[in-house]
Amino acid sequence: MQTIQGEEAFTLMDFLKDREIGDNFVMKVVDKLAKHTPMLDDMTILECDDGTAMTVKVETEIPWPEWVGYNEGLRGGKTSSDSYQVKCAMMGTKLVIPRKLFRDAKKRGKLHADRLVDERLTKTMRGMRLAMEEMIIYGRLRDNPKGFNGLEKAYSKYGFDGRDGTVLCSDDMKAAFTVFNGGVFQGDNPTADMGSIYLVSWGREGWTGCHPQGLDTGIDVDDMVESEMPDPKKPGTNVKTFERELYWQMGLACGDVNAGGRICNIPRNLMLLESNRTRRDKFVDLLSLMSESVKREGGKAAWYMDKTMRKNIKAIIESQVRGRAIEMKEYMGRANVTTLFDLPIRESDAMQVKEASVEPFAA
Repeated sequence: MQTIQGEEAFTLMDFLKDREIGDNFVMKVVDKLAKHTPMLDDMTILECDDGTAMTVKVETEIPWPEWVGYNEGLRGGKTSSDSYQVKCAMMGTKLVIPRKLFRDAKKRGKLHADRLVDERLTKTMRGMRLAMEEMIIYGRLRDNPKGFNGLEKAYSKYGFDGRDGTVLCSDDMKAAFTVFNGGVFQGDNPTADMGSIYLVSWGREGWTGCHPQGLDTGIDVDDMVESEMPDPKKPGTNVKTFERELYWQMGLACGDVNAGGRICNIPRNLMLLESNRTRRDKFVDLLSLMSESVKREGGKAAWYMDKTMRKNIKAIIESQVRGRAIEMKEYMGRANVTTLFDLPIRESDAMQVKEASVEPFAA
């Protein structure tokens, strides 16, 4: 388990180490959440210092006008050292199994009943995983207009123009936070399918999740109860069910914006055009710049992108003479991990969306 500044920062998978999952329902939930979502597998988690809130010390100037917490706006500014409080958001869902189906499975034996619960839990957790990943990246709740601090909000202005190398910020390090890529790849409809690539360093001094005090992983479950729901096969009637409510409380904090970066305004639809073959070197140079510029002290870093972006980058690298810029190797105890400039590439289902154009940072 990783220790940062005297406090334990663990991942969801760390929580499962040396523990028997057995019939422990919370650990079954943790297993489903982490194993199938790379970002949630990578993210470190710290315990809040004030119930469901954590005070974060920022040790670097933040050039953007405002940071927001999960439920309230936070004071902005450009001080070199500042503090803000992050509050945990809570999401909830239900594991629902028709009572007759569950009882029939139990009659066939514990193995069949456990398999039924496992299948239903896998489906239930998919929505929760995607919702949390969406919050971490895009910093918003669909039903909360106030939003909260996420990666997109932190890196919402670009300070380095990848087309010609122009630095738009007074601080060169700030220019590495968000790099403008639009214009490197040219063609029709450049804004038709724009996306981003993030590089994030997880740890106390960079980006980290935070869970409520006394609630490891932030996950809580209620006991199984009998209930009922509308019968989809017989309108106007109900079917008896067994239900179990699940809750996940999690905050997202950033102690240093140098511990992350973003290449924005990337037109997925133009990346592999033959007409852009000679321009791909510049794009790879931007990836190299990001890998060298993001601060990784005391934490582990990874690239985050959607499946299409990953496929395009792999094709671009392999079509050029770039040594071993992209390769398969063991990383952090995991076998056959695809790395780009020695950092793992992690796919995010939540990022397969068309993003809005990012504007320049005003120096």
